[in-house]
Amino acid sequence: MRSQADVGGGFTPQQCCPLCVGCLCCAALVALIVALAANPAAACFDTTELNATTNASEATMMLGVVVDYAGADVALTCAGEQAIVGVPSGDGLVVVGRLELASNEYVERQRLQPPVANETGMFGRAVAVDCRSGVLAVGEPMLNASSGATHVYERTSDDIADESATYELVATLASPSGPGQVALFGSALSAACAERVVAVGAPSYQSASGRVYVYEPDTSENASAAWRLVETIERPSDNVTAAMAEFGSALALSCDARRLVIGAPLDDGGGSVAVYRRDNASVPFALDRVLRQSDQMDAHFGRSVALARRGRIVTVGAPLYDSLNASLVDAGRVYQYDLDAEPPSDDERLAAPLEGTVGGARFGADVATSGDARSLVVGSASPTEPGSAMRFDYVESSAMYVVSTAAFGEARDPGLLGGAVASSFGGREFASTSSANTTLDANSTRVGVVDCWQRQGSYCPDC
Repeated sequence: MRSQADVGGGFTPQQCCPLCVGCLCCAALVALIVALAANPAAACFDTTELNATTNASEATMMLGVVVDYAGADVALTCAGEQAIVGVPSGDGLVVVGRLELASNEYVERQRLQPPVANETGMFGRAVAVDCRSGVLAVGEPMLNASSGATHVYERTSDDIADESATYELVATLASPSGPGQVALFGSALSAACAERVVAVGAPSYQSASGRVYVYEPDTSENASAAWRLVETIERPSDNVTAAMAEFGSALALSCDARRLVIGAPLDDGGGSVAVYRRDNASVPFALDRVLRQSDQMDAHFGRSVALARRGRIVTVGAPLYDSLNASLVDAGRVYQYDLDAEPPSDDERLAAPLEGTVGGARFGADVATSGDARSLVVGSASPTEPGSAMRFDYVESSAMYVVSTAAFGEARDPGLLGGAVASSFGGREFASTSSANTTLDANSTRVGVVDCWQRQGSYCPDC
């Protein structure tokens, strides 16, 4: 990959924050706002809001180190028809917003509440959506004394264009480690775009060694549950020098569920990403390789991951990487690999990793890609810097990623914008969340739509 100095001419979100491009709206109470912030070069949608207000006492769980720089979570369906936003404050909730083409705005269609109220389990801490078959997974990692749970919903219609369809709860998956065993099961989720497969991370399992579970619908004749555990993936044994790895902190399934990448940001001090493959959906995942970066320790390599091109291209965030020859502490870095190369190498399009250019920016706190990897979204989320979400487009003529759209946090109050980012599979939409670190304002989710001047309906390429 190219350095950020090469991409976009040294464009730096934190340096531009005094301009407050698309600044977050303040709110008297904690709110989740799903807003449409269109690409200035192709502006066509007015900004709209979806408010999901909770009271001040419920809001405290969104603040400070409980959420850290991970923020809330957001997922987009294949063509951005729906924006699924998790709000893990208090009991927690999930907002389902729908893009209405007639009015060109996102409108709240449904709110999902935790099945058991008053548990403060951080319901909505992670969300993942299978954009084709209508499966939605919601994590509640602090339920049952941080054992955790994941709730699986299914859409009432197979047609994503059916505006009357809602999500209905079909299964609650309890942590296999048992109640009372701290695992944070459900703090990371991934759903395959074209297959009914959900991966669930439990990064705190066994003193933060970590573990990952794979679930599929139970289609047996006398099924006792709608979904069943089909595979348990242990932390790879290639390096067991450090007990704490947080294996399962980040997950990404390929659209066909043939590849799975798992981030372990504390593994061996520097972090790692384990790559798994399988030939078909009826066989277990087999460890293919473990990716590591040898540039720096304590970079949290693997804190975020994304897959594209049926699992060929993997993008990895290392938000605590010290950039510019280690002079910019926690500026962050983003790597991209071609997994079909032997040995795995940087994608031929990208000569060097992208780097954050401001100390403390934590560039790479989250990453997301379109299905074809032509669109890359990178979140920067810091407790001290304003944060940003940047969308890069791959330009054939220059054979590099360039910044096409950027949103910035409030300069006066670090709002952790960029704590979680999402891209639609088609690549024309992107989203980013923000959860305030110190105050009760600037809690919002921004959803940007690009190329919308061409938009006549859903654009969703084949897996």
